Amino acid sequence: VIFSTISVDHAVEAFEVNAIGYLVKPYSEADIVKVFARASIRRERTNDMVLIQSGSDRKIFRNDDVLTIESDRHYTKISVKDGTVSRFHLGFSEILPLFKGFIEISRGLAVNMSCIDMIKGSAVTMCDGKSYNIARGKKEDVVKRYTEFVLKHN
Repeated sequence: VIFSTISVDHAVEAFEVNAIGYLVKPYSEADIVKVFARASIRRERTNDMVLIQSGSDRKIFRNDDVLTIESDRHYTKISVKDGTVSRFHLGFSEILPLFKGFIEISRGLAVNMSCIDMIKGSAVTMCDGKSYNIARGKKEDVVKRYTEFVLKHN
């Protein structure tokens, strides 16, 4: 959010809601360029970050660090490269769309395509060495989407 106003009266409140900028009229073109440049940098920095909030639990994940997202009854587990697993009282279908580059390889299990080492037969091997089975009905789609992902990112 960037505020544009004739008064500085609400500047403190603006930054309490994480405003990127607060322009007071009259402002110059240089002021506008500066604020939008700051907005662009902030977007790039947060673009690969995902905040998961469940009750009083809050955790920020770097998209590239997450290996798997897995349904666990009424919870969802998020496994990261350093071996830690976080569990949230949120549904799999609520959490999965927040992350980029993931593919559901079986019901309730999604993997980060950038962390796949190989797909062999009906198994996906991740960069941490763990293997996961691809559901029979999903194999063709998983292979196709992963191939497109690799071609796009190389």
